[in-house]
Amino acid sequence: MSTLKDRLLEAESLLLESLSNPQEIEFFKKGWYALTHEVEKSLPLEDDVLIQYQSTSRLVEDLSESMLSFYEDVDAIDAAFQQDLDNIFTRWSEVASSQSTPPSSRRDVSLAAKWISQHISNPYPSGSIRDSISQRADWSRKDVDAWFTEARKRMGWNDIRKRFFGNRRAETIQKATMFFEGQLRCDPTLSQAFVNMKNRVKELFVEPFGNEYIGLVSLQKGFVCLLLARDLV
Repeated sequence: MSTLKDRLLEAESLLLESLSNPQEIEFFKKGWYALTHEVEKSLPLEDDVLIQYQSTSRLVEDLSESMLSFYEDVDAIDAAFQQDLDNIFTRWSEVASSQSTPPSSRRDVSLAAKWISQHISNPYPSGSIRDSISQRADWSRKDVDAWFTEARKRMGWNDIRKRFFGNRRAETIQKATMFFEGQLRCDPTLSQAFVNMKNRVKELFVEPFGNEYIGLVSLQKGFVCLLLARDLV
């Protein structure tokens, strides 16, 4: 049976192997979260295990965050470039313009809006999910990518990620998940930011579609965490 130190060493190898694919990085992250929880349960650690854990943690944070941010930036730039080309061709052709359907129409957006409102703590759909939305909504994949990039900005996710987590995507996802599951004692300012974000999601991506979507997860969990945070003040 492998030791905790062996598993930490193996995690470094798995991370390096996953860097060629953003979906594999996300898969690695899930395994890494489970391993970190196991480390926490094993405290206090022996010196050699502690040193290895610190070394692996730095490598995981530096490499995975850099790569995930890189892929996200490339998708956004590519989507914006494609949108610029579409606008040029639309202006050139009156016929094409009259037949085109804006990708931001309510019918097209409803599928993406429903997904993001159900995944507020991790608003990064996988490639297969984005492909599915593209096909079902008759919406180009580039426009789907651009929509999610803009949606994260409008709902306040990007602001929280930068203000509280140094723009670290994985840590933001982890803390947001714990918050909305009522498992995190939060700083009052962060708690309020999460609650505001959830209200913003409801305003942008739930209420405009009426019965097309049935509610978000109750705000009660967020308020429980907010109350816990206030107890610490």
